[in-house]
Amino acid sequence: RDIDVTAMLHSAITSWYLILLAGLVGAVVGWLIAFARPPLYQASVFIEYAVDYSRTAHMDNITVHQAYERVRRMLLADETLKATLDAAQERVGGELRFANAAALRSQIQLSRYPGGFELIVYGQDPEQSAAAVNAWAEIALDETEKAIGHAIRAAELQSKIYKAGCKLTPDPGNLEMVAWLCVSGRPDIDPDELADDLLREVQQTRGILPIFTFSLLQEAQVPTDPIAWSRGSIVLACAMAGLLLGFIGVNLFKSEK
Repeated sequence: RDIDVTAMLHSAITSWYLILLAGLVGAVVGWLIAFARPPLYQASVFIEYAVDYSRTAHMDNITVHQAYERVRRMLLADETLKATLDAAQERVGGELRFANAAALRSQIQLSRYPGGFELIVYGQDPEQSAAAVNAWAEIALDETEKAIGHAIRAAELQSKIYKAGCKLTPDPGNLEMVAWLCVSGRPDIDPDELADDLLREVQQTRGILPIFTFSLLQEAQVPTDPIAWSRGSIVLACAMAGLLLGFIGVNLFKSEK
């Protein structure tokens, strides 16, 4: 049968209070949903990592990828995230929602783009999300600088060993052991001590090569708009749904009478 729009509007006007009540009920339901699922905010920064070809010869794509992969592992390492939590706590001046490195790891994302990495932190508190991602960038730059410093030091030690003409040879007294044999015999070089120093420096490079220039392009600002579950949007949507259901319900009830 044909729909009588005029009659439907008349029913809605005469029963406006019921439709309004349905809208209010919908708004309350939306508020409860929004309260149970608080909004989620995202804060992000971009750190530039570029290969400085004034320091190294041209590298193929596989070598470049491996170099960036070592940086990525460092950025996601437990010690990096633990240091990030300490730095973030200093920034906010209080307790963080991220209880430990594992909790922080579940709320972060690291994306590599040409020329660097985007660091992202998700959270229900916009101020803490921004503080955490800025602290993460701060620690990342500091750890990169330290690693590259150790890599440079390792290269210097390796150069000393090479210049002294030192190499490992079988120990005549014990064929199962090896000993350093230095051609130059320089008195200021102890090959065993140099080798131990070199090993320590190599371990602290974390595999990162001294070929990068790196910088933070801009600190993250406190996000103002959530990326999911905006409370205002949820309440409004549920209120509108309640009004619509109230309008339909009133007309169905009156059409059956």
